Amino acid sequence: MEKVYYSLEDARNILPEVAKRFRKILRMKNSLELLDSFQIESEEYNMEFDIISLELQKRYHKIMHNMLDEIQKLALIGVIVKDIDEGLVDFYSFHDNQDILLCWKFGEKTINYWHDVE
Repeated sequence: MEKVYYSLEDARNILPEVAKRFRKILRMKNSLELLDSFQIESEEYNMEFDIISLELQKRYHKIMHNMLDEIQKLALIGVIVKDIDEGLVDFYSFHDNQDILLCWKFGEKTINYWHDVE
C-alpha cells in the first residue's frame, strides 16, 4: 500500500472521521473481550452447549472481521493504527524533507505531536 501524506491541517481536518471509526473499533474490541470471557463447560456432551458455543464463536469472528474492516478503512486513507488499547494513530507527513509521523491519541481534540519514523 502506498503511503498517504498529510499536512498538519489536512490531518486535523479528518480527525472527526478518524475518531468516529476509532470509537467503533473500541466498541468492537470491548465486545470481543466480553465474548472471550465466556466459558461454557459441561462434563457430559450437551448439544445445547455446543450450539451456544458455536454461536459465541460465530459472533466473535463476525465482530473481529468488522473491526479489521474498520482498521483497513483507516489504512486506506493513510491512517496508521499504532495501538488500539492506547488509542494511538499516526499520519505520514514531511518535515525538513524527511518523513515524519503526526501523532494523535483517541480523545484528544487535535494533533499536537510528531516524531521521526524511526
